[in-house]
Amino acid sequence: MMRFLLTLQVVCVLFVAVKADGHSELKLSEYLWEETYQEQQAALNSSLIKGMVSTKLNPASFGAYMNQDVVYIYNAQRLIQIALQRSKDPQHRQLLQKMSESYRELYEYLLVAWRIKYPSGIKLDGPCSRYLNHLYDMAINYHTIYFVTAMIPCYKLWPWLGNQIGSKQKSFGVYTQWVEENLDPNYAGFTDLEEVINRADEVGKIDRQMALRTYKRSMENERDFFSSVP
Repeated sequence: MMRFLLTLQVVCVLFVAVKADGHSELKLSEYLWEETYQEQQAALNSSLIKGMVSTKLNPASFGAYMNQDVVYIYNAQRLIQIALQRSKDPQHRQLLQKMSESYRELYEYLLVAWRIKYPSGIKLDGPCSRYLNHLYDMAINYHTIYFVTAMIPCYKLWPWLGNQIGSKQKSFGVYTQWVEENLDPNYAGFTDLEEVINRADEVGKIDRQMALRTYKRSMENERDFFSSVP
């Protein structure tokens, strides 16, 4: 009888952890993050991050990565603008406008810093191209909420990586400044995007499985981009 009661208690606990519509009680943003644990770990163990932690990353490899990243940011800003133009939701438009301005400011700074005059003259490697193609697909063919979903991994993974490797707590050699500025564990800009998808989930305006596929693909692209560094 005692074993039966314990089993019943477990069943009840599992039952209350699920909404009537079959969704986990986890917020959508939490669910997506938990479901991409493997990709996060792979990014943490990527050649770029490990090279910075060891301070042995080849400067030429870092330079090649940065050229790719500058072009990624340049093109991503244009895709954000496309999503903005397609959106009819005032809150989505406000968020996308803020994102667009932030990306524009960043790529304008980086173009000068890396002496790049024509971003179109830089040949993109496979990982960067696939990432941009994914964002293009989301911006052109799907509701804006999925484009926002696709952007979250970039916003959220980087500060998480910084926290994992001890950014702002130790030296990374010549890469210390880059790590502290780009892998800032205190950065929380992703919360604005997460609030948007969580609200959409609460009112049934986003499909969780589609959101997961979108989010997971972006996280895979982050992993592959970090791992493309020789």
